[in-house]
Amino acid sequence: MKQFELKFTEENLQRHLSHDPFEIHTIRDELKGEVGDLTIIKSKIYFVGDAYTTTLRDIKKSSNDLWKKAGFQSRKEYVEEIQWIYGTDDNKRLYDMHLILLEVKS
Repeated sequence: MKQFELKFTEENLQRHLSHDPFEIHTIRDELKGEVGDLTIIKSKIYFVGDAYTTTLRDIKKSSNDLWKKAGFQSRKEYVEEIQWIYGTDDNKRLYDMHLILLEVKS
């Protein structure tokens, strides 16, 4: 287990936290952490619960509702955001990371 850093724009992070402060689904162009690794977001500790490789093509054609879990209003809005950040190459390797809030008991 290691600690890693993730950067978010304030708008993007706010969308994630407004949707679900306990779970964050984020797409990256490189794997920042592996299952079980930790990151700190807004002074709270999250761990990687799952991470898998995908492509923009897979995201466009998938029947899952990952776009909802990422806090977007539609798949189209989600795809447009990914394309704005990472480009329009349908074959580009992307990583879907599922972060879960680690509740520390005192």
